[in-house]
Amino acid sequence: MRLPAAFAALALALMPAAAAAETLTNEQIVRLAAAGLGDQVLIAKIRASGNSFDTSIDGLLALRKKGVSNPVIAEMIAAGGGAKAGAAQGSGARVAAALSPDSPDPEVPHPPGIYLLVDWRSPTSMVALPPVTSRRTKSGNLVAYWLTGGIAKRSRKAVISERQAQVETLRRRPVFYFFFGKDGGAPSTGGILGTTDRIASPGDFNLIRFEVGDDGREAKVGSSSRFGSSHSVAEKDRIPFASTQVSPGVYRVQPGQDLAGGEYGFLYSSPSGSGSGDGEGQEVRVFDFSVGDGTSHR
Repeated sequence: MRLPAAFAALALALMPAAAAAETLTNEQIVRLAAAGLGDQVLIAKIRASGNSFDTSIDGLLALRKKGVSNPVIAEMIAAGGGAKAGAAQGSGARVAAALSPDSPDPEVPHPPGIYLLVDWRSPTSMVALPPVTSRRTKSGNLVAYWLTGGIAKRSRKAVISERQAQVETLRRRPVFYFFFGKDGGAPSTGGILGTTDRIASPGDFNLIRFEVGDDGREAKVGSSSRFGSSHSVAEKDRIPFASTQVSPGVYRVQPGQDLAGGEYGFLYSSPSGSGSGDGEGQEVRVFDFSVGDGTSHR
């Protein structure tokens, strides 16, 4: 029977010092995993103990084949590199967890980015949404704009040449996690979601749906008229989402409504591109994804 994670973690914390200082091996980790102990418990045990892990390629393949999860294997690699020598002598020293991009646990450090929770297949994992950049825009509503001498607004649409995103979700209301720079538990790599950008929360993004055409995907990212221009997505084109802070720099995000099948993305617009003041040349970056039925095998 699977032990509740909190109960098992408490039991580990109350172990005598001699037991906590025992030397773990690959075989012992396999036995604990087979007994139903979760990742949180196994990682706590690894951090509290010395080890004699085999982290060679063959050793890692054997661990994965026997059902040990990626987060636990990553912790074994970090522990086996000599960083836990103090723990092997009974010091009980802790080491920061290794980065684990596919861990489903938002408390485990991830590289900065936006991640989709893949919870419709086993084992549950996270997958990063690769950002795409559009520097090509096209205008819409031009007839009304011209007939009114610029009084009516013309829309600006960002164009992405690929017709589909690389990542697909089978959930109509998927869950995402945003990891921001150092506060997300990982060193900053700069750039979007890193510390060099003025982005502090998911509120700096808009969730939008793309229209798919022969020349790719496009989405409205602003508008202009003779009275001025806007670099933001119109409210009617935004899909509402709820955002909850999980820990410093980490947020859980979920759409406020079911999403129909199609192409979507979290959009961040930067009006600092080289284009003119009316928004032409506006750089648009999108973390895109598809909502589908699984038939595309992405």
